Amino acid sequence: MVGSPSNRYETSREAGMTLLEIMFSVALLLLMTVSASSIIRNGIDMRIALSQQSKVNHRLNLAMQKLADDIEETFLIDLQ
Repeated sequence: MVGSPSNRYETSREAGMTLLEIMFSVALLLLMTVSASSIIRNGIDMRIALSQQSKVNHRLNLAMQKLADDIEETFLIDLQ
């Protein structure tokens, strides 16, 4: 019979989620969030480090070019 109490119990039990399923879902979501934030943070740190290294390389390149220009001027030779 459709309206019997035992049938209603089975339908409502199958329709919802258990506390254990909800806790597992929340824990999985938390793990994914922590992993994603760690990856993003590492990416930001790497970008900052590469930016600083790029600035150092640019300054060294300018210094090398200045030295090459000075040597060319002093000895009147073409180094390139």
